[in-house]
Formats: sequence, C-alpha cells, structure tokens
Amino acid sequence: MGIRRTENRINGHRTNKIKVFLKDKSKSNIPESIDGVPIETASQRGEFVLDADRGCYNNDPISVINPGELLYGSGGTGSSGWIVDWDGSEYCLTANHVLTSDYNCDGSGLPIYDVDNNKVGNCDRYRDLWDWALIDVKDSISSSEYIDETSGGFPGDDYPEQASNFTRSGIKDLMDTDETVWQTGVGTGTTKGQILGINESYSNDKNCVDVFDDGVLTTCNVCGGDSGGPIYAESSLDIGDVSAISIYSGHYENDEMDEQNCQDQNIASQGYSTPAWKMKDSYNIEFY
Repeated sequence: MGIRRTENRINGHRTNKIKVFLKDKSKSNIPESIDGVPIETASQRGEFVLDADRGCYNNDPISVINPGELLYGSGGTGSSGWIVDWDGSEYCLTANHVLTSDYNCDGSGLPIYDVDNNKVGNCDRYRDLWDWALIDVKDSISSSEYIDETSGGFPGDDYPEQASNFTRSGIKDLMDTDETVWQTGVGTGTTKGQILGINESYSNDKNCVDVFDDGVLTTCNVCGGDSGGPIYAESSLDIGDVSAISIYSGHYENDEMDEQNCQDQNIASQGYSTPAWKMKDSYNIEFY
C-alpha cells in the first residue's frame, strides 16, 4: 500500500490516491474512496527483489568514497550511499543487505570491500527492517560529500555537493510538482525519473527487510548493484547542489523491462527506497 500521485491537478499540483495491492482482488471489500481520497486496488506485484548483485560501473580501486561507488559485502555488490554523521562520527551509508547473507540479517561488525577486495571498513550500526547500515570507513580511505562523477554523476561538469536532506513534506512536494530526481548506483550509473509514491510498503523475508509505510517509490531505472546508492534532487538550500531523498533498496519483479544492463540483468522501471528523513528522525543520522 502507498500514496501515489494521480494525473489530476489542482493549482498546478497533482492530487493523490491510495493504492492497495491484494492477493485476490475479487475478494476485496475496500471502498472506492475515503474522505474523498480515491482508492485503487491492484494485484500483487510478484517477488520483491533486493538489488545487491553484479555492478558494472566504477570498477577501479578507490581511495575516496563518493556516493555511488562500488562496494562488496557478503550479500553481493552494492553502492555507497550518502556520507553521514552519527553521534559525532562520519560514516558511509549503504543498504544493510549488501553486507549480509541469506537469513543472516545482522550486519554489525561485518566487513565491506572494494572491487579489488581491499577492505573499506566495517559495519558499525545497522537496521535490517529499514535496510540501512553505517560503515566505519578505514583511516586509509577518506570519504567525500560529492556524488561520484565517474558513474554518470549529476548533470553538469562538476561533482555535485550534498546538502542535508528533504523532509517528509519536502518529498511529497517533489512528487506533487513532478520534480526530476536522480539515482546513482553501480548497476545503472545515474538515471533520472520522478517520485511516483510515498508511504510505500515492501518486504523481503530472506534479508529481513520489512518497510511498513514511509518507503519512497521513484521511476528511476534500477537493477542489481544499485542497492544503497543515493537518490537525490536539486537542493532548495543556499548551500550545496543536491539534497538527499533516500537510499535505494529494491524493486518488484513485475516492474522489470526487457532492457538489460552490462551483466545481462533485467533493468526495472521503478524502485523502492528508504527515506533520509526516516533515518534522521528515528535514528539520529545526520545528512551533511
């Protein structure tokens, strides 16, 4: 279930609807609307696929971690997310399922590596249900607050600098006004789209991911290796170029297209992600 945008507009802003996915639509007793808000029902979307696998970009050893770099853990290949602060220390944020193997969802202390198997650091803190982990980066590898240009980067010649995060209401405004958002990961490079839904729910028992409400759905193309990568939009602040929306987690099988990436994986037309505001408000993770 989630809140989706509609094609209708009021004063230039899209109106919203509630979309509910059911195992059997024929047995639904859900009303057509509640308090004037339309409700749409649909069939289930197939398996929720967590996208830690076989990235294509940024295949060089790294000395500086930018958002969108290739990382490798027990769960497969993923992408570095935002550089964040927790309890006064700097960490690299990524998806917890990049670190963990099937049904072993405790990321605490697990190592993560670059493509040449050089250790980047260890997981210091994680939340499996919300699919995020904080990597305590080794002293020999520094971190950066800039989106990595080598994976496509933000449009333009310069590395875009991150500046804080969008609030819950700010993300809804991005959806209602059709603002362009970007996603950067090692599977697809940088792709752009729009926010299609908020308050989304999705789960994958094998990796203990169980997001109930508050997930973000975008129409950025995604595939294996993109997990943990940043999703962002142009910042409305006076500092920095872009602000954090979320980190990417996975997609549903039904959203896969015929198009494939360089590792012959199907690319999905939309994907789900953990919002930055949730990590900040509930877990005191600060986005620079």
